[in-house]
Amino acid sequence: MSAKKPRSGTLTFLGYQPTEYSGVYRTKNAVTRNVLLLSLNELSNEPHNAWIKCFASQKQTKKQALKIIKELGFVSIAGELKWLISGLMELWFGKTLGEPQMTIEFTPEEVTEFGKQLGDVWLGTCIK
Repeated sequence: MSAKKPRSGTLTFLGYQPTEYSGVYRTKNAVTRNVLLLSLNELSNEPHNAWIKCFASQKQTKKQALKIIKELGFVSIAGELKWLISGLMELWFGKTLGEPQMTIEFTPEEVTEFGKQLGDVWLGTCIK
């Protein structure tokens, strides 16, 4: 997986070609032919891609992915992942748009705990 769009020179060097699916690349190289390359910023906005697009490099791509997840109401997402995503939303975007992004690094467990701390007060008003 690549959070940033791979450079064309890198794709050429590694022999990767785009597939019929946006953001998915495959190579015919004998050693890596079974290894797909996913460019997170380029993946389609299908619901099954939303959770992984939360880790794309482009802020707008992350926002769109979180919007899709919110619209789904977390129906098909396990509880721990729901809290992780809630924590990421707060860390990346703050309570209001325009707040500066945090530059502190957190482990996935710390982000999950942060999301849990937001609790029902925040989730009850934003995600139904």
